[in-house]
Amino acid sequence: MTITYSLDVASSTLLGFHRLLLRWKGSIWKSIWPELTCWLCIYFSLSIWYRYIMSKQQQILFEDICIFFNTYSDYIPITFMLGFYVSAVFTRWGEIFMNLGWIDSPAILLATIVRGRSEEARNIRRNIIRYLVLVQAMVFRDISACVKKRFPTMDHLVTAGIMTSNELREFDAIETEHIKYWTPIQWAFLLLRRARDQGLVDSDIIYVDMLEKIRQYRVNVLTLTLYDWVPIPLVYTQVVNLAVRSYFLIALFGRQYLIGERKEKTIDLFIPLMSIMQFLFYMGWIKVAEVLLNPLGEDDDDFETNWIIDRNLQVGLCIVDDCYGRVPGLEKDQFWEQSNPQLLYTAESASRPQNPMIGSCNDSNQQEDMLLLQPRRRRLMSTATGPEMSGGAHSNKAFHFDEFYRDKAPVVSDDDENNNNNIVPVYNHNPSRRMSVVHNDGGGPTRILDSIKRKFSRAAPTGGSRSGEHDFEKSFERTQRNSTKSTISNSDIPVQNFLWGASQLKDEINENKDQQPKQNEQKQKTEFLENLNTNLNIKHSSPPTSPTKSLHYLHYLHNK
Repeated sequence: MTITYSLDVASSTLLGFHRLLLRWKGSIWKSIWPELTCWLCIYFSLSIWYRYIMSKQQQILFEDICIFFNTYSDYIPITFMLGFYVSAVFTRWGEIFMNLGWIDSPAILLATIVRGRSEEARNIRRNIIRYLVLVQAMVFRDISACVKKRFPTMDHLVTAGIMTSNELREFDAIETEHIKYWTPIQWAFLLLRRARDQGLVDSDIIYVDMLEKIRQYRVNVLTLTLYDWVPIPLVYTQVVNLAVRSYFLIALFGRQYLIGERKEKTIDLFIPLMSIMQFLFYMGWIKVAEVLLNPLGEDDDDFETNWIIDRNLQVGLCIVDDCYGRVPGLEKDQFWEQSNPQLLYTAESASRPQNPMIGSCNDSNQQEDMLLLQPRRRRLMSTATGPEMSGGAHSNKAFHFDEFYRDKAPVVSDDDENNNNNIVPVYNHNPSRRMSVVHNDGGGPTRILDSIKRKFSRAAPTGGSRSGEHDFEKSFERTQRNSTKSTISNSDIPVQNFLWGASQLKDEINENKDQQPKQNEQKQKTEFLENLNTNLNIKHSSPPTSPTKSLHYLHYLHNK
């Protein structure tokens, strides 16, 4: 049976939940009182024996045992084990309840799609419902003790009216060593097919829907057999029960009050009050798992399987036969002229305050004339992707312009150079491929050039001494090592051209350091530096005369 107490806890009151503690059926008192009584009897027997019967030497030995058990009793992880076990059992209990099988949905759909008031149509609808209840009764007979007591054999199903004698003969004629739960479902499918052939079912679509509904009902019912066949592993159940009962067996000694010199400074209540409370909680916890482990049994909180069978048969036949085709006539409702109907309440229910679904910020006060502005957002920066960049060390990272474009000259026209228009670097082998570079925004081209001019004018050394040139070379080497930290925008075209040209010039000088360069190449390099100094309007007292040193100096100023 099932103990229902939902009405008692309909509202949370001071004494509402306390009244539940006075219940007996399905309560913790009914579950644990035999074991608690047995445990207390043993505890008091040991206490009396220790206090009044044992000799002095026996008391010392008994005290040693009690201290040992009390010290190491916490080694048993009883709370951890009980928590996981009860959680697993409760989940299983809920899934069993959801798969009990209810006839309502198949019956409603069956009464809708199998049309006709003829005796043939009526027989088809009623027999399909009876076959669905039959398969449920056959399953419950094998997994529920109370249903097995009601229908010990298949003949009892015939006597009860769920099955006919002819159907039992057909059932027994099927020779197989397996349980024949599928037989009533097959009969229901064949009857539904007959209804389709006779035109009692309008279309194949609703015919397939009905087959699916019956199939789902069968899956739900047969899932119960799987839970009965494969329960929670026995070793898990044994470990948890052994842990709980061993813990309280040890507590019979460990919770004894010692009267000798080794006693703890506590009150001798003679009755182990705290141990009794612990017994109630832990043993009640394990009893919850024991009750939920098989909800198809005969405990107080087990499912009403016999009632479910009776209810499904009665409701199913009522839907497909008594209520078939019965629908009230169409008429206007009392809210016909109202666009926003309001239902009435009783005086008691109307006085109860309501909290309709309104946004939590609906009542917040905000200024109506607040300005709407565009927020500042970080811009999406794309990274260079190409054959050399994909999969390499520079993939998806900022990279130095000099390193990547060492051998790739940007396409720059004279007009673009003069007007400082945007210039897009292009691969030599793929001119149509556009390229953008991640950059640290340090300002526009004018700002960067002004900064270089100021640094050049302020930091220019006096005289072309060897030591000054040596410092320029050291600074250039340092900036080259940190070149991966420097990135340039596509919009900074003058600086971009400057860096590319300077890097290109440095590489050519290093490659031809031991060779005599041609006259025209040397002339181009000299003209490049002269034009660069002229365009930047660099003024200093004694600029470096060597092209290589000038290049070092420019790199040093730019990266400083």
